[in-house]
Amino acid sequence: MKSRYLRLRDRGGTGESPAGRWRRTLWFGAVAVLSVAVMVNVHEIGHTLAAWVLGDTTASYRLFESYPGGGYCIGCNSYDPSALTPSGVALVSLAGVAATQVIAVSVIIGRGVSKSAASRRSMSIVAGVFFFDLVWQVLQGLVADVNTQTALSRVDLADFVFIVSRETTLEPGVAVALVVAVSLVYSAILAFLISRHTIRPISRPEVAQSCSTGHR
Repeated sequence: MKSRYLRLRDRGGTGESPAGRWRRTLWFGAVAVLSVAVMVNVHEIGHTLAAWVLGDTTASYRLFESYPGGGYCIGCNSYDPSALTPSGVALVSLAGVAATQVIAVSVIIGRGVSKSAASRRSMSIVAGVFFFDLVWQVLQGLVADVNTQTALSRVDLADFVFIVSRETTLEPGVAVALVVAVSLVYSAILAFLISRHTIRPISRPEVAQSCSTGHR
């Protein structure tokens, strides 16, 4: 007869059955997919709310919209830049990513006080997805040709840089560098928060007991 240690080893060393591991994998996969869907909509709602608060009462958000000539939009925000001041347009451009990062920070803090390992892992996935929105926006802004931009492009970082460089004496390249620097500082603060709320290791008393007692 196999010892408990060998039986646990056959199950991956955790005492979890293959079926249990599949369920856990499916669960975390579902959390990731749902987090992406929610993140995209939170981002767009952030733009809409900011535009409405800053003076465009026609700003609206729709979960789904189809266009007469074909095509569709999932998570659609619309606002009228002409109803806002230049600084208002700049703030609206940043409001989407600001909304997702509020969620990311909140989830990281919540993860630190959670007592369930499964909940902490799920929260880590959610926080990672929402944080990735910042990475994606910065990458989009770096790829965009902000030096030749002459109008709003619906690329958040590029539009922010366009407005700032148009309304000030700041060069587009310098504005991009400042945004990247601020993003790096924010990422460092987030990393500090994560280190303060590190996921506690899962104790495995059964494995420890099996190793100490040997074969039965």
